[in-house]
Amino acid sequence: MFYKLLNVYTRNFSFPHRGLKYFLKVAKALGIANKIYTKKLHSNFYMFLDPTDHIQCHLFWYGYYEKELGDLLKKMRRPNDVFIDIGANIGYFSLFYATVAPTVKVISFEPVKDLFQKMNDNISINGCKNIVTINVAVGELNEQNELFLSANDNLGMSSFQQPENYSGKMEKVQVVAIDDWFKTSGLTKIDLIKLDIEGSELAALKGMKAVLQEQRPALVVEINPETLSRFDLKPFDIYNYLNHLNFDKFLISENARLEHLDSNEVNQTINVLFIHQDKKNEYPELFNK
Repeated sequence: MFYKLLNVYTRNFSFPHRGLKYFLKVAKALGIANKIYTKKLHSNFYMFLDPTDHIQCHLFWYGYYEKELGDLLKKMRRPNDVFIDIGANIGYFSLFYATVAPTVKVISFEPVKDLFQKMNDNISINGCKNIVTINVAVGELNEQNELFLSANDNLGMSSFQQPENYSGKMEKVQVVAIDDWFKTSGLTKIDLIKLDIEGSELAALKGMKAVLQEQRPALVVEINPETLSRFDLKPFDIYNYLNHLNFDKFLISENARLEHLDSNEVNQTINVLFIHQDKKNEYPELFNK
């Protein structure tokens, strides 16, 4: 009964900003913490959420995730853009962008079958027609590889190197290079790419070199020193690669404020916007203060 009442509440109302810790204690005691809830998010779309997962818990309670990134996407939206979401998880940012910019086309890549199904369910409940989902990983080469699947506490940590919350399970996945995929995609352009794939970001960037040189899309890349280190990489390796392709880097701060990122090393996870030097004039709302 309590679960049904709570599910009605989450469909229609927001939670107070404080209280998540106490809610989880009570929910676990009642045996309803790991139920699936239908949540109405701040950007006016719905998602099926499990509060025991790290990202889904944040969405469930607060109604958003990585607000500064969402604010940036709102500022960058343009009619008829093509947005590529690589490492789409359960589809939050794909749905967010498709909702705040309904004329865009969104292509969402997610290799983990369970997350891919959850993403499709979330797209379906919103009747969203401008998102195409693809159940493959993105890398440097077209090949098959095996993912180390993460545990249920954070399903988004699955990686080609063993994550700290490894579930003990593996999943064979198809890997595609964006350069090769783009040639047969039917698309004529790519405007914006979000890239968050647990340390494999540089491999994916190398596999889209032609797209980066010819299309020069804006890039939002998660830079996580810990996941990069599992591949014997550092943030500098990504910065250096994109610098040679004439992309400038900016730290995404609160309210989508951009700070020129001078340091080549960081000691925490950050989201970085990379803009080609010839494309800055296309985003006056970002750079004209």
